[in-house]
Amino acid sequence: MAQGTLQHIIEERGLESLIDEVDSCGTAAYHTGNAPDSRTLWTLKEHGITLDHSARQLEAADFDKFDYILAMDRENLAGIESVARKVKSGKKPRVCLFGEYGKGKSRVIQDPYYGPSNAGFDKAYEQSVEFSDGLIRAVQEKEGPAL
Repeated sequence: MAQGTLQHIIEERGLESLIDEVDSCGTAAYHTGNAPDSRTLWTLKEHGITLDHSARQLEAADFDKFDYILAMDRENLAGIESVARKVKSGKKPRVCLFGEYGKGKSRVIQDPYYGPSNAGFDKAYEQSVEFSDGLIRAVQEKEGPAL
């Protein structure tokens, strides 16, 4: 959901030159090759967002490819940091909670998959919008405004 939301906001604001690629992956291979949960796709569709994505696992090459590697929760952050310690990369992407770009203290996006209703998906979407806005502001402050 966060990938689709961030990509949509970037495209809507014409900021592709600032952030040219957004991707999503997991720290484990549980769902590799699968499409996103139908409730994720439905929530995004309700907000005019389409997402064509197949799940994949985090790999060493991601640490060379991306400037930011963002975790939705602390368990996944620990998994990312564990992989990062083993990677021999000249590039050091910023690894942190996506929620560090929200208002106030660092927050996590709870996995809505295990919740009893669609309310968790709505909350994850709202957090994704908030954190995406904060990330874009941070990148603009670091890199300057997009041309």
